[in-house]
Amino acid sequence: MWAPEPVPAPLRGGSGRTRLVQALRGYAEHTLAPVRSHLRAALDAEIAYRAERALRDGLHGLFTDLHAEIRVDRGRLVIAKEHHACAGVAGTSITLVPSVFAWPRLIVVDRSPATVQLHYPVREIGRTWLDAGSAGRNEDPLAALIGSTRARILRELAVPRSTSQIARLLGTSPGGISTHLSTLRRNGLVTATRDGRSVIYRRTTLGASIATVSSDIGEAR
Repeated sequence: MWAPEPVPAPLRGGSGRTRLVQALRGYAEHTLAPVRSHLRAALDAEIAYRAERALRDGLHGLFTDLHAEIRVDRGRLVIAKEHHACAGVAGTSITLVPSVFAWPRLIVVDRSPATVQLHYPVREIGRTWLDAGSAGRNEDPLAALIGSTRARILRELAVPRSTSQIARLLGTSPGGISTHLSTLRRNGLVTATRDGRSVIYRRTTLGASIATVSSDIGEAR
């Protein structure tokens, strides 16, 4: 952090490191505690989405929309990072690490030749932080209009999801989620289409507009 200058005297040694760690932990708790559950939900949704893409479309589908710096070319995974030396690896384990902090970058961690980590931003990252900001405040205009659970469902459907995926995100039963989805569907806020054994729900234009406008109202307040 300070190179080539020396580390400041108050942060030197074991006591200095302890002081720095405590300060960083306090900052994280102050800034992230109010929105941690929402950010965790966004990460869980990303993992579920990638797993579904891998099962449905194979490895090519898994990486197709991961990041602009990644592409699949004739069976090879090509990562375009200008500051990395041009190199090829084979038989290397790749770990995908979704992040709410990495945007817009793709972070490649390759300290070991046996494994590579790709830290990439979750989809809808801008909306994730806008919704997290709304969730961190006491007042939620959309929840006041249609109820807190249905408001959360409508926001999570910024990305198409199944009943079970939404239930996992909200930490509740699929039966209860199905009841709320039926209400949203009857009122023209979501649609449902069958994909194999699953029923995938999507926001309608009206549902997306309501969710967006309510977030904008919350931001203005």
